Amino acid sequence: CKSVGFVEAIFPIQDTEAVSLLWRSSSWSVLDAPVDEIRAYFGEEIAFYFAWVGFYSKATLVPGIVGAVLWVSSNYIFQVDIDHNAYAPLYGIGVAVWSRCVAT
Repeated sequence: CKSVGFVEAIFPIQDTEAVSLLWRSSSWSVLDAPVDEIRAYFGEEIAFYFAWVGFYSKATLVPGIVGAVLWVSSNYIFQVDIDHNAYAPLYGIGVAVWSRCVAT
């Protein structure tokens, strides 16, 4: 098949025991992935992806919760559109400051 042009590349079958052990490892979540074990099995690029997703999830957790509280309070408590909420500009400034603090 490869000589005819149907197959471009061949990849080895994964070690199912190692993969199942990796996925069942303790404290496996998006916020805290076992990056070293992922790196050992899948390589640097995949481990970097999981490390980045963990960092991004941790960095946006607080602004996301505060934004959700602001949205719920403006829609259901104050009965005001989010565009006319007095706290929305403060939230925007807070997110800008938060992003600067997390980046350093």
